[in-house]
Amino acid sequence: MNNDIASSTQRLRELSPRVLALDEQARQTVDRVETFLRDECRLELPASTLVARDADNASEVLLSYDRHHDAFKLWVVLRSPQLDERNKPQFAPDGTPIFGESTITAWKDCDRTIRMMSFAKLPELLNQLTMRVEQTIEVSERAATAGAQLLAAMNGSVKS
Repeated sequence: MNNDIASSTQRLRELSPRVLALDEQARQTVDRVETFLRDECRLELPASTLVARDADNASEVLLSYDRHHDAFKLWVVLRSPQLDERNKPQFAPDGTPIFGESTITAWKDCDRTIRMMSFAKLPELLNQLTMRVEQTIEVSERAATAGAQLLAAMNGSVKS
């Protein structure tokens, strides 16, 4: 038993610097990504990606870039399902959970397990944001064309 304790203690001494280094690398990366999205791109479009889903209770963890407390940054959202009178999760007719309460926490304020789990999904979130920007541009360009046509029609009717 003493050998097991000594072995575990030694192994923890060896592993903990690696965990700390990976966590610090993730923190620096998230800081840089937030600065890039907020300051360089001035991107104020929300997006999120699924990090984990608990099949037993239908709760979900999402990595999100969104405005909360007047700041766009990376958040971790825990969505809990609405429960019925038997304390069972409720589902829509299509089988998707009906969510009730959500807990929103700044990525930096999450515990290390959640930070590292969600950090792995950062590339997916950036892909979601890219698609969201492309969709926004497409819709905005159509709206701008329609707006220009409206202005031209109004200018034409004013001149008549």
